[in-house]
Amino acid sequence: MTICAAVALVLGSGERTVAAQAATPTDVYVGLEGYVFDAGNIQLPYRLGRPTGYDPAKKYPLVVFLHGSGESGTDNKLQVSVHMGVPGGGSVFMLPANQAMNPTFFVAPQAPMPGVMGWMGIPGQAVLTLIAYLEHQFSIDPARLYVTGLSMGGYGTWWLVENNPKLFAAAVPMSGGGDTTKAAAIAQLPIWDFHGTIDPVVPVAQSRDMIAALMAAGGHPKYTEYPNGQHDIWDTAYTEPALLPWMFLQHNPFAASADGGAADAADIADASAGDAPAESGDATSPADAGPGSIPDSSGSVVSSPSSDAATSDSSSGAATTDAATGPASGAQSMGSAGGGCACALPPARSTPWGGLAIAVVGCAAIAARRRRS
Repeated sequence: MTICAAVALVLGSGERTVAAQAATPTDVYVGLEGYVFDAGNIQLPYRLGRPTGYDPAKKYPLVVFLHGSGESGTDNKLQVSVHMGVPGGGSVFMLPANQAMNPTFFVAPQAPMPGVMGWMGIPGQAVLTLIAYLEHQFSIDPARLYVTGLSMGGYGTWWLVENNPKLFAAAVPMSGGGDTTKAAAIAQLPIWDFHGTIDPVVPVAQSRDMIAALMAAGGHPKYTEYPNGQHDIWDTAYTEPALLPWMFLQHNPFAASADGGAADAADIADASAGDAPAESGDATSPADAGPGSIPDSSGSVVSSPSSDAATSDSSSGAATTDAATGPASGAQSMGSAGGGCACALPPARSTPWGGLAIAVVGCAAIAARRRRS
């Protein structure tokens, strides 16, 4: 079966009801419960964090985190062991101080294969199905679905929103790139993009081109570029003081319509009892860890541009740009990967995924449109 046919099969298989099921997590690691989701054609390990004091009578946001290439696999630990703004592993979104201000669900699936395509096609569709499943299991607000990711996950973040432009309330890609020809579809989506100027793995032009395309389409994305930042700028970015407050201010105006909610973007796959987290009980919180001042991969401390940050509501799309998108002096050409998530990339300013990815994206978009119509 071709990749294109497989994607079309997943998208066009028809909705199926999933009954609520209770299960015990396989383990708890850095404060996050471990599960394996059976999406039918792929087994997707994932880590789940629950809001502090979860009350099923209330509605909560959901943050979806897509890891980088180096954290791919099936151990269900690597994806939350590094890079999320907590030195000891875990998620900045689950720190007690942040949960006190913004109680939220947090899910971190693990892609089985590394590379730029890691979150595209079947794995990306499985993420959509997982989101729909969690919406069915828990009291999640469909107007507050947020997606963020780094490196391979940065590409995955762009891919998910470009192919589901009315699903998410906001997106935060880091050190990745998207398809500039689809920028118009997400021009009004609140986006805050992060990249390092001298990134030797994913050229900064990948982000600059996306931001320029969004602005040309009438969008107002936020963009932070770290002048001394190489590839692994994520811990610094995730601890920007303005990031979480900005993210949780965003609401999806399409959520109340037929185009909102993950169940509209993905078929809900049958799940075994071992896949479903129980509603009762709170996940153990990871150890308290303040963000501090985290150096980038070059060893120098990256200064925070948070004083220039602004917030916007998704209905207005009035986000601001934090840094110029023009060429920066001293930017290095793409070379071999240092620390962080290595992945093979095409030259800067080209379509970032290649012919196979374009075929997958095109088939997914066509199938989704056919189903909705």
